[in-house]
Amino acid sequence: MHPSRFPLSVLVPLLAGPIMLQGALAGPVDRIEAPRNAYESRVRAFLELSADGAGLWQQISKLELGRGPLDEDEIRATLDFMDRRQDTSDFRLAALVRIFYQYWDSPLLSDSLKDDILATTLAFRYWIDQPGQDDMVFWSENHQILFSSEEYLIGARFPDDYFSNAGWSGAEHRVHGLAWVEQWLDDRFHYGFSEWHSNVYYDEDFAAVQNLADFAPDESVRTRAAMILDLLHFDVGLNSLHGVFAVSHGRTYKSKVTSGRNDSVRSVSKLVSGVGEYNSSGSMSAVSLATSRTYVPPRVLQDIGAHVPESLESRERMGFQFSDAAALGLDFTSTSSAVRWWGMGGYAAWQTVDLTFAAAEEWQLWENKFFAAFEPLLPLYELGILPLVSYGAQAATSGSLLSTVDTYTYRSPDYMLACAQDHRSGQLGFQKVAWRAALDRDAVILTSHPGTLEGDNPGYWTGGFMPKVVQNENVLIAIYQWRPVSELVPTVVFPYNHAFFPREHFDEVREVGKWTFGRVGEGYIGLFSNRPTSWTTEGEWADRELIADGTSNVWICEMGRAAEDGSFDGFVSKLSAARIKVQGTRVAYDSPSQGQMKTGWSTGLKIRGEIMPIHNYPRYENPYCVAERGADRVHIAHRGRSLTLDFGAARRTVRD
Repeated sequence: MHPSRFPLSVLVPLLAGPIMLQGALAGPVDRIEAPRNAYESRVRAFLELSADGAGLWQQISKLELGRGPLDEDEIRATLDFMDRRQDTSDFRLAALVRIFYQYWDSPLLSDSLKDDILATTLAFRYWIDQPGQDDMVFWSENHQILFSSEEYLIGARFPDDYFSNAGWSGAEHRVHGLAWVEQWLDDRFHYGFSEWHSNVYYDEDFAAVQNLADFAPDESVRTRAAMILDLLHFDVGLNSLHGVFAVSHGRTYKSKVTSGRNDSVRSVSKLVSGVGEYNSSGSMSAVSLATSRTYVPPRVLQDIGAHVPESLESRERMGFQFSDAAALGLDFTSTSSAVRWWGMGGYAAWQTVDLTFAAAEEWQLWENKFFAAFEPLLPLYELGILPLVSYGAQAATSGSLLSTVDTYTYRSPDYMLACAQDHRSGQLGFQKVAWRAALDRDAVILTSHPGTLEGDNPGYWTGGFMPKVVQNENVLIAIYQWRPVSELVPTVVFPYNHAFFPREHFDEVREVGKWTFGRVGEGYIGLFSNRPTSWTTEGEWADRELIADGTSNVWICEMGRAAEDGSFDGFVSKLSAARIKVQGTRVAYDSPSQGQMKTGWSTGLKIRGEIMPIHNYPRYENPYCVAERGADRVHIAHRGRSLTLDFGAARRTVRD
């Protein structure tokens, strides 16, 4: 890498918080991509594949098929991991919950192994306020439901047993876990996911909620958990192109956004819709669904996942924000509120930073590696000036917030374009991706202003300084403008922004002026950079990265297809001849498909003089469902089938 492309300084992180197994994406696209009435056969096929693999979750598939012998060493390795209370122990414990409820009497489980499993779970630490010093993360959105569901379900399974870490009975753990479970389910139904469209952490959410839908002793919890499963499956199906979940993401990682093959929800998506392929035999979400004996995804959701409309426009509003505190029953002084604020990344924001330190003190979290980074700031907390310091460095301290987001997706049979509309623009995001485009599972495109060379928090393709992104249908504008975080806080400044554009995965790539064009089959993309670009020629990103030097830039992405735009030659000619005027951070683009589009860093989006909505979307607005944010009722319908969810009444009505 050229020396000028290394960071100018280093961020002080004090306030920052598979192998393809089956199927292929080939051949013409049909209106319905998967055969109907095939769900059971897909389940059986996945279980067969999974049971042939090695790993903890593959042992669950073996138990379901009654196929031994189990790999006891794999399960004992999990127990050792949990005994040492390593981070992500809760991911593994979700598999043991299924063993307790569904396979405890299986002859494949030896008595000695069962004794060891029970000993580990009876000695485990189930929540942040229970005794113990370790590096387990309890507070992010996915960890919240994993830990709380496990405490609730294991406590209910062994109500009279003594759990040595907290000194409680199983019945007491059941009550404690249930309170958090009910709150989490309520938040997700009414406000959606703070870790929005996560092609990583939806996998964990699915597994935890599937356990609740299958095993919760309280009927209302089982029903409401099934509703959240419905909404997760709806979200993935709605926002996928041929099984590729290539949209904006609240939390993700480099490997998940630079290829459509690596989505953690790809296998469970294939199970539901029949589209795509199984990319992991040990997918915790897919194994949990495939082994469920109570929950079958409603046919309307299976059909939506397989539906390929000529065009689809979807708006969603996800998450909550500090102004929702009263409605959520939260405040900024009670440590009982801290975990829910942390679930939306509210660690160091000026509104919550004092609460973070108060909770860390009360629960003695300074030995946890996450909170250890905050400990040097204790003197500022004791002086009472942390909120002031945080306020002065909001670009960094509030960048991790997974607050309310308005997401937009537009797709056709040949491409998909999606974004988070104007979300925390200019702030230092951590694991977010503001927009993505896809023409198939390999031809995926995005831009970013890198945060670091290595890692994902922030990373080279995830997080970094967030752009102002606006989109309408097949056209998107992304404006990058770096500003110093604070005079007091040294900041990573990569003197360039870049695009991921994997040249080898396109049938054609052309460069005309400031435009880079690509074609896959009958789908087209044009990507404009106001600053000159150059291809990376060495290393991991050779021929996959376009570099635009400078800390500010304007990128424009317009998608097209042969059915609407004619030949690729014609598409290239139209876009390369279009008038584009960039003045600082103001942009005017005469889109061949949309007409004149105008936007800027501090302005909205106008198309042909009309102001277009980019904020305050409903919870859902798409051809299958319209529901207001906070509504108690969600109705999803498609082709004579429907699903009605009444959360308040705990009533779920499926019409297949």
